[in-house]
Amino acid sequence: MRPTRTRELKMKRVKSAFSVKAAIRQFAIIALAAVFSGVMLMSCDKDETQIYTVTFDAKGGAPAPAEQKIESGKKLAKPKDPALANHEFTGWATADNAASSLWDFESGTITANITLYARWKADEKPASSLIVGKFKSQTGNGDAVFYADYASDTKSGTVVKSSATEKELAGKIEDGDIIFNLSGVYDTETGKFFLSAGSGILIFSIAGTLIDGVMSSTEATVKVKSGDDWTVHTVAVTAAGDGGISIDGTVSDSQEDGLPAAWFGNWKMINEEGEPEYYTLTAWQCINLEMPDEPAGFLDIVPLVGGGLEMIWDMYVHYADVDDKGIYNEWTVKEFCKIWMEQSGQNLLVTVFEDSMNESYAVAKAYDTAIADAESRYGVIFTRP
Repeated sequence: MRPTRTRELKMKRVKSAFSVKAAIRQFAIIALAAVFSGVMLMSCDKDETQIYTVTFDAKGGAPAPAEQKIESGKKLAKPKDPALANHEFTGWATADNAASSLWDFESGTITANITLYARWKADEKPASSLIVGKFKSQTGNGDAVFYADYASDTKSGTVVKSSATEKELAGKIEDGDIIFNLSGVYDTETGKFFLSAGSGILIFSIAGTLIDGVMSSTEATVKVKSGDDWTVHTVAVTAAGDGGISIDGTVSDSQEDGLPAAWFGNWKMINEEGEPEYYTLTAWQCINLEMPDEPAGFLDIVPLVGGGLEMIWDMYVHYADVDDKGIYNEWTVKEFCKIWMEQSGQNLLVTVFEDSMNESYAVAKAYDTAIADAESRYGVIFTRP
């Protein structure tokens, strides 16, 4: 009987061993399933909160934007545009080549770590330009870039040349998609220059002094036409100190309307020699018909108490040195002068405040007409021819 019992005990033990092994195996399966399920859950959670890094390569521009940490599927915050000398920033490219597309900050979402590359367009101006600078455009197109260099030593159609040291300037000014040809003069002895360009709706004027690469006494105006009216802006100028000028100040004055339409057209004036001179008045300038390339522009037109208008004229002024042998030196300067214009019957009375005349717009603008005596002003009568 003992052997039988022993065998039974062994069988029970075997059964118990099998039961333990099965339990262990079942527990392991459950544990693995739980771990796998946890991993899956963690993986899903990780996908939903994935953070990607976006870096910016400014390609030499400044400031270089800091990298951004962006959740998957979220939009990228547009950084401040960098700047690079003699280049225009056009956007952030998805690859470092000209064929790559620009990143769309309005609709693009982040799904991976990426680097965006600044794309630059080189300014279309010679590196050797004598005068370079920028306007803050009044047309809303951003900066208006201009440059000019020597064209010739002789006078051409629209360039006034009055001394042996004056040279003709030629260049371009680009205001958004609009391109103008610049013309002007530069006196190598005095360092004074004047440039102008424009069209039927936009007129630019730049004047100043350039000596040994240093710009000074520089002022600019922008005339913009809207409908039949011209708005004339006088723009502050800052010397850049590198042979160029940065014209990026705010507009200091503006006029909404020019001269009354009744004053438009041709007029005659008798000069000091008793000879007639003929002029044409438009909304924004006075043109001497004998010198049509030297118009006097009207700036900052304001009404006078009792009628008439006060304004600043920017005009060409001719000077000459004379001795007993006659004229031995002549030169032309762009100057500003405070003027009154008033209706007198069928005529126009033009009062010139001679003491206000100055190469600086600010000085002419600040002149107080209340202190002007009879010797510091003179009147001119315009009559219809």
